[in-house]
Formats: sequence, structure tokens, C-alpha cells
Amino acid sequence: MKIYNKLLAVCIIALFIGSIVNITNAEDLKTIFVKISFDEPIIEQLQIANMTLNEVSIPNLHKMEIYGKPSLPIKSINILLPPGGKVEEIYCYGNANEINGSFLIRPGGKVAIWGSEVDNEVYMDSSIYNSTKAYPEEIYRMTGIHKFRGFTILTLELYPVQYIPKERKLYWYDNISILIKARKGNVDELYRGLPQDIEEVKDIVVNPSMIYEYPIASSLAEPLATYSYVIITDSSLESAFQSLVDYKSHFISATIVNLTYIQANFAGADLQEKIRNFIKWAYLNWNTEYVLLGGDDEIIPHRGFWCSVYTTSGWVTDSDIPADLYYAALDGTWDDDGDGLYGEPDDNPDYYAEVYVGRAPVATITEATNFVNKVITFETADKPMAVQLHEARLGYGNNPDATAIPENCAQWVPPSYTIDKLYEEYGTVTPSDWISKFNAGRIIFQHAGHGSTYGYNINYEVGGSYSWSTSNAASLTNTFYPIHTSVACYSGAFDANDCLAEEYILNLNGGTIACMLNSRYGWFSSTDASAFSGEFVEMQFYELFQNGRENLGKMLQYAKEHFVSEATSYNVYRWCYYEINLLGDPETPALTKRTVTGPVYNIDKDTYYNTIQDAINDADNGNTIVVSNGIYNENVIVNKSVTIMGENKSTTIIDGGGVADAVAIVANNVVIKNFTIRNGGEEGIYIEGVANINISNCIIAFNGDCGILLNQSTNVSIFGNIIHNNSFDGILLYYSSGNKIIGNTVYWNGIGNNGEGILLMYSNSNYIAKNEVYENGETGIILEPNSSNNNVSSNTAYNNADCGILISTGSNGNVIYNNTAYGNTFDGILVESSQDNSIIGNVIYDNGEDGISLLSSATNCIVKGNTVYSNNAGISLHNVWNHSIIGNHIYGNNREGIVLWDNSYNITVSGNTIHDNQWGIEVGLNCHDNKLLDNEVYSNNYGIEVDNSSYITIQNNSVYANNDYGIELVNSTNNVVLENHIYSNTNNGIDLWYNANNNVIHSNIIEQNGGWGIELGYSSNNLIYNNYFNNTNN
Repeated sequence: MKIYNKLLAVCIIALFIGSIVNITNAEDLKTIFVKISFDEPIIEQLQIANMTLNEVSIPNLHKMEIYGKPSLPIKSINILLPPGGKVEEIYCYGNANEINGSFLIRPGGKVAIWGSEVDNEVYMDSSIYNSTKAYPEEIYRMTGIHKFRGFTILTLELYPVQYIPKERKLYWYDNISILIKARKGNVDELYRGLPQDIEEVKDIVVNPSMIYEYPIASSLAEPLATYSYVIITDSSLESAFQSLVDYKSHFISATIVNLTYIQANFAGADLQEKIRNFIKWAYLNWNTEYVLLGGDDEIIPHRGFWCSVYTTSGWVTDSDIPADLYYAALDGTWDDDGDGLYGEPDDNPDYYAEVYVGRAPVATITEATNFVNKVITFETADKPMAVQLHEARLGYGNNPDATAIPENCAQWVPPSYTIDKLYEEYGTVTPSDWISKFNAGRIIFQHAGHGSTYGYNINYEVGGSYSWSTSNAASLTNTFYPIHTSVACYSGAFDANDCLAEEYILNLNGGTIACMLNSRYGWFSSTDASAFSGEFVEMQFYELFQNGRENLGKMLQYAKEHFVSEATSYNVYRWCYYEINLLGDPETPALTKRTVTGPVYNIDKDTYYNTIQDAINDADNGNTIVVSNGIYNENVIVNKSVTIMGENKSTTIIDGGGVADAVAIVANNVVIKNFTIRNGGEEGIYIEGVANINISNCIIAFNGDCGILLNQSTNVSIFGNIIHNNSFDGILLYYSSGNKIIGNTVYWNGIGNNGEGILLMYSNSNYIAKNEVYENGETGIILEPNSSNNNVSSNTAYNNADCGILISTGSNGNVIYNNTAYGNTFDGILVESSQDNSIIGNVIYDNGEDGISLLSSATNCIVKGNTVYSNNAGISLHNVWNHSIIGNHIYGNNREGIVLWDNSYNITVSGNTIHDNQWGIEVGLNCHDNKLLDNEVYSNNYGIEVDNSSYITIQNNSVYANNDYGIELVNSTNNVVLENHIYSNTNNGIDLWYNANNNVIHSNIIEQNGGWGIELGYSSNNLIYNNYFNNTNN
């Protein structure tokens, strides 16, 4: 494919030349690799202005919609950089496939305002369409570096389809690979590192493993308070909103703050800046996630953003677009150049929100009370499984086709929902139809049509023109309040006196629960009605129904964040990003029915309780207890066989108050799942003398001793938990056998207290598998003392302050299989004073000391099939005996590949591949009666060395291409070197040096070495016979 190869080469060379840097601090330079796959494009024909054009799409991808240029699919991706990351190099490549056929790709249309007429002209930029160059010329574009809760995020646009316009050829990349080198910098001031932050950034980026480059979170143990939900309002409205705080506190920690307090205690040039500085403070000190602005524009003023868009009629500029994003996205100032115009490109706009913001557009106590009542009514109501879609024409003859907007939304609605389509294409849409659909009960009500501040069009021309006004909205009497979204201009302009969205919200007898409408112009393309504003509406449906973002603030913000890359680059997307605000409660869940009779519910008894302990006390064995979101300041004692399930592990919190155990389990057959369990004065979860316990999907953090402690308990399953920042051990098993610890993430435990990640003491026959154990105060996984017959498999143990995995002090018969251990301060795997352990199939690298270490009288171990590289020594045996080191791949270690030392004996080293170490194999310091058999030892500085040792058998090894000698015996006696193939070493094949006496060297093939075949120095009484020589010096 000649053209493709040419295009790819140009892309790579340009990137490479553009990324040459001077590397000065190698340990801070991080390499990121991601590979993105793409579905095959769908190509359709369409007629526009009597022209036959081709439309190219790829499922779930947006399109470039640039006037006059080919409209092709793009994918925006977010890549997590290390803290404060600076990109130094981007290298991008992919596999292209030519698509059979000849294609004339639809060009992007004119950018048009909802409310304006457009013609059906097709304009093709001749500099593009007459070119033989690929469009776009490269397959990626870097669009910006952004911050989200202190994480640094790089945004890229990928172009999986390239077009040769002159030749009408299309090429499709089935995958694109990106290699990035970024230098680590300082941690951002908004970094908290909380579990919920980590989970959210995982949802945003394509390389979540980079999270582990970020530092330990600050402690939750001593917050000033914990308020996930904060209402900001005027003191005159405080009493109305207090009832909302009381209600919300059943589900989430909540409080209210009035403007008088904010004005007195927070700096800022104006009230907007003071409010924003308070929100930033609450985010950092209260772990705030949701903020409700409790007041209309005259109470809590908006911050106006600047944007300018080139349209069909010239430039449209607005320096006062009402944008509550100012209160949500907390990085920077939004006015970096200090000119008083906010949100300009030079102001480094912050598109990722640290908190989710909504606004109650109320001005009086009556309006505030009504707003609160509607929120509570909606949240506690049964939710209809029905969606209302709407289309009114944009122009005569439905040009462009406005049904594209609702139809794009429809594809994301689950099949279990009823979709009702109120389209002008199906017949005239009248106000009575609008009222009927509101009365029918819809979870979300979408509108597409022209609009203004005080109304919008619901029917354009078929059967007449019909509008819907603020007075119509105020007259609705529907009993279920839907979420409302629209592309219409200005209908969400809450800086005016009660715009259409406000009337929907303020209606005492009906209307909507929330509006996500434009505060200024809506936008579309003359050839694609769904472009721009329609894309934002579509992603609201996607986030609600496909990604489950049912909290209204999250639903809107995540919908916007699909377009961070576009907003950075294209003015029209930035305008849309700014102008869509949430009038409504940001924490309100769209689909869940809440119950306020009590946050704790016994399913079997159909009874509600105020505390978890009350529910346990009243339960029968076998009951299931469901706990709603909220903070439960309790020390829970589970003394019955029950299942206790939280609503959400991040927001259903048991707080032990710094005393006793947060949760103590003293009954058999207990299940605990979906909680945060924190701030126990002793253990997070204490399990004593019981069996058949299941702890799963919990966050267990900031407890005064261990995260989880099992004492004399069996058949306990600890599965899929996040266990971090406990003062001592993450998980401790004490005299507890027959348990399973699977799939947990265990980190930052015992910092400063030498705590372990997972510790077994006097505990046998446990299964420890698939855990991620890192950055703990001492060892990742440790069996000590007398913990035998355990299976430790498929774990990842890294960056711990001592060893990755440690077996010690009478811990026998354990299997250590298929684990990965890297970056630990000392050894990857260490076995000491224990016997009959098997270390098989592990990958061990980049540890500060040895990859695998056997020492202090460890006996009878099998070390087999491991990959060991980039450690100090690969496999190290000191003062041990009766081991088998078999079939390992050992390379690139700083010292020895394998070292036997300090009176180690009866060890067989067989069938290993050992290369690129300082020494391949070294045996020294009074070792004896060992066998080195059938190993391949090459490209080390030194091949095999035996020093001050005796009765070593070196047989049938291939020893070649080492930088000095092949085999050397120094001050060693009574050894046998036979049947080895020793060749192509830089120096001698075999050295016998300094009292290397009474050795037998026979039947070896010694050839092509750079020195002597065999050289003897100060050595005597050796028997050398029947060897083959062909060396530089024979």
C-alpha cells in the first residue's frame, strides 16, 4: 500500500524531529504507551443541494465539522500524565487499510445559530479537495494539558480515517498506538488523592495505571468536617434550604453556608471570586463533591465568560455568557491575562470540574420552599421508564434534517424504556400536545427547535408555527417533574428576569425538576443539524443511560467532558461548553427512588432503622440489611448471621470515631459489602473466632491499627476491597487458616510504623491471589512466623518499603506462583529460616536488592520458571542448602544472575538462561557440593565463577559471549568442570587462578575465545584431559 506507507513515514518523522529534547533527570521521565482500536467505518450516501456525497462515521465517535473541509470521525482521548507532567515527546503510529471505492466526502457546513435560516449550499475548500495530500495530514493532534482534582491530563485528538481528496481514496486505521514521554513535576495544589478522586480519574483516562505515580493521600482522620454536599445561599433563604439539608443527610453528608459568612472570611475582588474561593476551600477541607447555588442571579451572581464564533453572518461575540462552570472548575482564575474578560483561550480555561454545581434559581422564601419540595418529591417518586423526544424543523423543508438530534439521543436509551417521538415530521405539534406529553410522565424531555429567552418553537411549518412560552410553562400541572434539555437559544438565560428554564423550575404545580438549557445561542451546522449543541444533548443521554451518571450534576459535566479537546480547539464547542448550565440540584439522582423512612432497611422484615446497629439488633439470622448512602458514626458489632450491604462503597460510610473497632464481627455467616469503613481507633474490621465471612467491595482506610484483622477465623473471603492508609497492617491473619484474600488493592498502610500490606502470622492453608499491594510501610505480602501451606498467586507487589513478598521463620510448604514483584526497596521475594517452599513462574524486576533471595537456613525450596531482571542480584542464596534453581530466565541484573554464597550446599542450578548480568553465576565463600547443570550463560561480564568453594560440579553448560572469561575457579579445590561448551568469550575459556588446585577439567569444547582456551595461574595438581581447543591462544 504505497500511499499509506508514505503517509505514515511522514507522520512519524515529523513527530520525531519535533520532539528532540535534552534529557537531564532520567528517573523523572516516564514512558506511557496506549493502543486504541477502531471499528470499521460506515459509509453512506446522501443528497445535499443535488450533490451525491458520502458520509463517513464510526460508532461512538464524533466528527470534525469544519466549514468546507471533509467531515471525518475523530476520537478524543485523555491520557494521565505523572504529577505536574510536562510532555517531552509524542510518537504516534498505526495500521492503515484502504477502503475500496471512490468517495466524495461531505464537507463541514456553515456554523449557524439556532434561530437563523440557512441555505443548503455545499462549499468545498479547493485547497483541500484538489489536494493529493492526506486529510488530515497526521493521525493525531495534541489539544491541551488539563487538571482534574490535581491529576494532570493530556488531551489528544485521533484521526482514524484519512482522505486523499483528489484521488477520492479513504484509509482507515484499525488501531493507533501512542508512545509518550513525560517528565514528572510538582503535585498540583488541588490534589487530594482520595479514593473517590482516583475512581473518577480512572473513568476519564485511558491509562489508569499512571495513578500510582501520584503520592499518598492526605489523611481523612482530622478533617474540619466532611460535607459532600454544600448549599450556598443568602441568610434570608437559609431556613427553606435547611429542610433540604436535613433530607439529604439521610443519604450524603450535607451542610449549608450563607453568603455573609463567605463574604467575611474569603478573599476576592468580587462576590463571585469569594464564592469560588470558598468552594475551593470546601473541596480541599470538607471533601465537598456537590454544590447547590441557592439563589437566582441577583443573589448568587453568575460569572460571564467570553467567546466568539464565526457564523453564516460573520463573527458573533459575547463577553457575558452565564457559566456556572466558573464555580465548578477550580484550577486557575479563568482570567489569567487579567483583562477582566473571563474564559478567553489565553486565560487557560479549566474544562474539568472538581465539584458538580447546580443552581436553584430562587429569589424568595416561597420559591426556595417550592424548589426544595420538588426535589424531595422527585427523589422519592417512582421513576417512569419513558423518554420524550422532540423535533421542530430548523428551516423550510426540514433542511438540515432536525430529526438527527433526537434520533442520536434515542440510540442510547435502553430497550426497557418507552421512547415517545413528538416530531414535526410526523404531524403538527401543538401546545396541547406538549401539555399531554408532560402529563404522561417522562423521565427526560428533550426539545429541538429555535428559541429565545422567554420561549421556544415546538412546530416550525407543518400545519402552522407553534411556540411555547414562559406563561405556558408556568401553567403546567403535571405531577411528575421530568429533566428537560434543549438546543434552543437563550431559553436557559437565567441572568434575565425568569427565563423559560426558570419558569419550568419555579412552577408550583408542575414543570420540571431540572433544566439543562443554553444561556445564549445554540449552534448547528448547515449540513448537520445535530452538530455542536445537539452533540452535547446527545451525550447527556449517553451519560445517563449508558454510563449510569444519574446525579444531575455529574450527568451534565461528564457529557460536556466528551468535548474537552474540541472546546480547546474550536470556538463553537467552547461556546456550547460554557453556556449549558444546570438549573436544578446537582446531587439529585435521576433514576433512583429514595426512601426517607430510615436509611437502614431490613429487606426480610420490611423494616427501616436509623442506625446499622439498630438493624442488626432487631435482625434474625439470615436477614439482609441494606444501608443507604450517608455517614454512620457507629462502632458496629455484628453478632448475628446477616448480610449488610451499602448503597455505594464511596458514599456509604461507617466512621468509628477514632475509638474501638469500626466493625467487629463475632458471628458466623456474615457478609459485609459496599462500604467505606474508616477511623476505627483500632481495627477497621475485626473478625474473631468465626467462619464463613465475606468482606467485599469495601474501602477500608485511616484506621488506628489494621484495616482488617482475622483472629482464629476460617473460611473468610476478603474480595475486591481497597485497603489503604491504616496505621499498621492492611490485612492481618492471626492463627487463621483456610481463608481467601483475592483481588484487593492494598496500599499506603503502616507508613512510618513498619506496617505490612498483607501479613499472615501462625496461619496456614490460605489462598492469597490477584491482589495489588504497593507502597506499604514495610513488606507487601509476608508470611511470618509459622505460616505454612499457603498459596500466594498472581499478586502484584511493588514499591513497598521492604520486600515485595517475604516468607520467614518456620513458614513451610508455601507456593509462590505467578506473582509480579517490582520496585521494592529490598528483595522482590525473600525466603528465610523456612523450608519446602516453591517459587514458580514469577516476574521480578527493578527491586533495590535481590530479585529472589534465600537466606538464613532456608532449605528445600524449588525456584522454577521465574523471570528475574534489573535487580541488584537476580537469585541469591546465602547460608542455605538443599534447593533446586531450575529453568529461570535471569538477565540485566546489576551483579550476579545467580549467586551461591556463605556455606550454601547441595544446591542444583539447572536449565537456567542467564545473560547480561555482571556475573552469570557466582559460587563463593565456602560453598560446597553444588551442581551447575545445563545452563545457558552468555553476554555477562563474567560467565561462571567459583571462588573459595569446593566439590562443585559444572556440567553440560553453554557458556559464551561473555565479556571476560567463560568459567573461572579461584582459590577453589576438588571441583569438576566437564562436558561444557565454552566459546566466543572475550578472554579465556577457563581460568584456574590462585590456588585453584586438585580440580578436574575434562571433555569440554573450548573454542573461539579471545584469550587462552585454559589458563592456569598459581594453581597445581589439576587433571585436565580430553578437552577440545580452538581459540586465539591455544
